[in-house]
Amino acid sequence: IDGKDYQEYYSDTVWRNLGGNYYLMKNETRDLLYKDEVVISLSKIEAFSTAKVAGVARREFNGINYFAVILESESKVRFTSLIDENGNVLIAPTREYVFVNEKREYENGKNYIYTMMNIVDGMIKAKSVESDRYGYIDLKGNWIIKPTYESATDFYGEGDAAVAVVNGNTIIDRKGNVIFSVGSEDN
Repeated sequence: IDGKDYQEYYSDTVWRNLGGNYYLMKNETRDLLYKDEVVISLSKIEAFSTAKVAGVARREFNGINYFAVILESESKVRFTSLIDENGNVLIAPTREYVFVNEKREYENGKNYIYTMMNIVDGMIKAKSVESDRYGYIDLKGNWIIKPTYESATDFYGEGDAAVAVVNGNTIIDRKGNVIFSVGSEDN
């Protein structure tokens, strides 16, 4: 389905997974589709039954698919939530932080591509709406590393070897301890 038929059949938002495959939201039933198969019916999840879905992104972690769902209120305020492939709501819709990137797919269109931050060792990089700074949350939405960084990467590696680069020149471990910082006298 493309062009005008696409706009009538699906919502205005397009999103894709890591392999470049598209997930689509069917308007009438609010079903999340992948290759014409229903993955999750958001209308059956109470928290999503009435809100407008602005986008969805997917990440796999430990063999489980996780979906970041971006909801939009009538006043255009955005909320982000996390559900697993079985439709369990792990993070209720919140405006406290976001853990997706948003990119306009077409210069003059309304379609966006949403990508979810990587999940490493059960942690996701998130940006605080209040402070506009980055930190890291677990899969239940708890801050593991408080949002104190102007910039941050996803974690690389696993377990005790996992590290991230914050503020462009500092490497931290998964507890937020500084491992190395350019210009630091300790290193």
